[in-house]
Amino acid sequence: MPAIFATEIIELILAFLDPTALICGRPGGKNSLDRETAVTLGRCGLVCRAWVAPSRRLLFFRVYVSLHTAYTFAQFFKKLNLVTFLPFIRELVFDRDIVEHRWMTTVLPKLIPHLPDQVYSLEYRLRRRRTPETPLPRPKLSGITHLVISDIYEPALADIITCIANFPALSYLKLWVYNWGDTSLPIVPAPPTNLRSLDLNFCHLQLFLAWLQPHGLRISSLLLFFPDSTFAREPPELDGPLSFIQSLGVSLTSLTLGFEETWDGDVNKLADPSFLVHNTKLHTLSLQSPYMDAIQIVQGIRIPASLHRLTLGVYEDGRWTLRELVNVLENVFDGHTTLKVDVTRIARAGEDSGFMVATPPVLGRWGGLVTETVTDDVYSGWYFYWNGGRDLL
Repeated sequence: MPAIFATEIIELILAFLDPTALICGRPGGKNSLDRETAVTLGRCGLVCRAWVAPSRRLLFFRVYVSLHTAYTFAQFFKKLNLVTFLPFIRELVFDRDIVEHRWMTTVLPKLIPHLPDQVYSLEYRLRRRRTPETPLPRPKLSGITHLVISDIYEPALADIITCIANFPALSYLKLWVYNWGDTSLPIVPAPPTNLRSLDLNFCHLQLFLAWLQPHGLRISSLLLFFPDSTFAREPPELDGPLSFIQSLGVSLTSLTLGFEETWDGDVNKLADPSFLVHNTKLHTLSLQSPYMDAIQIVQGIRIPASLHRLTLGVYEDGRWTLRELVNVLENVFDGHTTLKVDVTRIARAGEDSGFMVATPPVLGRWGGLVTETVTDDVYSGWYFYWNGGRDLL
């Protein structure tokens, strides 16, 4: 019996359940479903045969494997003729304890040949206290272009580098590390040549960036987050990241810098006219910091003529005023008639006016090129900036 609706129409219908239906597979997009939506999508596959593929494409796009579900997941492969969801898997997430479990080296390799070649994203979510002598799994998935290694504590530098080099097609890397363990590098493999986007969060970037920098990678999107300095065994430094940013030159089009409230490095090294002078194709610059650090950076640097969007995330604690922010933006707009500025202010609870309200005569000259978001929740504000802001890049 022919399908009543074209596949595109069915996908639009499913989009009313979850907007993921229209953006599924977009790098950095929301490809996970809540339980209620997942149950409903499972039932949609029972409507008729034409609804099976569109609903399963969403339902099984991202598969989470935890220690509680790993062996059940493996049981499916004993009856491959009944496992009809395999062709729809595109993203694999291994959660916490399973990453260090023997299942990854004894069972997973037997399952890899049955996974589709279109699996492009691999994610390891570890607990902070990890056994350093346990190497990260390196499954033979040649199509992996997106790799996420998050919340890992004191790994060996060689282990991380070898794992990354294992995926030659890699174009996006997210790596969040809490200090390094063994930093020796007896053998140094070359990084993937297609690497274009980096999201890095750890106290000492120099060791990792020193591996990347000599290879002339054309990184176009770079996110660097400098966390709480109490995690670090040594004082935080900016010389390595600064040198790396400058070395990217014209290939860098999007740069995000975030500083945790308790980070105590010297931001003056970034607030310098020479910073970004080599990045003449930069389109997007995003800064978030406590106190006046973000404003200080904008005051000190020379805004590239190529910049289209500036995003500022700032805390208010009495050390700076709204007027200071307005003065900074006036200088930013000087000679940049097409620049758009987004400001997220994490303000005190009960504050009744933002700088958009406080200084309408000055802002009126900017023709609506500035948008403002105000929140009194530090964590929601940070989440909005760090995740929502990424979609602007």
